[in-house]
Amino acid sequence: MTTTTDIPRCKRGHEKKYYPNTDRWRCRECEKARQSTPEWKSRRKEYRNREDVKANKQNYSQGYYLTNREQVCARQRAYNQTPDRKARRKVYNQTPERKAAQRARASTPEAKAKRKEYRDQNRDAIRAHRQEYRAQNRDAIRAQKREYYARPEVRAALYARNIRRKKLIKGAECEVFQREEVFIRDDWLCGLCGEPTDPTVEYPHPHSPSLDHLLPVTRGGSHTRENAICAHLGCNIQKNNRTFEEWCEYRGVRIVSRFHVMSSVSNFIG
Repeated sequence: MTTTTDIPRCKRGHEKKYYPNTDRWRCRECEKARQSTPEWKSRRKEYRNREDVKANKQNYSQGYYLTNREQVCARQRAYNQTPDRKARRKVYNQTPERKAAQRARASTPEAKAKRKEYRDQNRDAIRAHRQEYRAQNRDAIRAQKREYYARPEVRAALYARNIRRKKLIKGAECEVFQREEVFIRDDWLCGLCGEPTDPTVEYPHPHSPSLDHLLPVTRGGSHTRENAICAHLGCNIQKNNRTFEEWCEYRGVRIVSRFHVMSSVSNFIG
């Protein structure tokens, strides 16, 4: 057993540490002092920027990960759950540079195709997860929505959108009718998913009835009874300005109407 008196010292009197991998005694204090000099940092940076060094480091990292994948993932998951890591990641994700990078990465064709493929393969799981999240955080979601729609810039954007929509409706074929006429005609059934709406709830509840245009007004559709159907507010928002055919393709299913509709609507649904 090595005693204190047996530990060698460097020229400056510091205790050395034994490294069994290299079978050498090294002074950490002297190494730290040497590594803090500008010359040493410059040489280290130049060395690390060499292409052969980068390739060797990448090959070693990939090999280590493949050999110890479970340990690496478990260690990373445990580290990501620490409060310090969560706090720093939250602050970092709010920086303008990070948000810009995320938007740029998410807008690439590869990322969009990957997200669409994932949604198509996990549609039921995604819907169940969203329903569970909304049920557990209902009050927080409502508070967040109230805060969002109370912002001046959001209110201004909504007002401008309503003005544009009124101008589009004014320029297209338009009939004067009440929403309830269409709701009663369709037996209060959603024309997008086939499930009944809930007349007892009001906007912005996702199950509240809303008026949807099969061919959106923003794409040349008319504001008429023939082009209007009853729809869940949630389904209506998801449909956005898609046509009914594009909506069916987006959902990946053939939707068959479960309620009586007018002949033109029936022909449109096919």
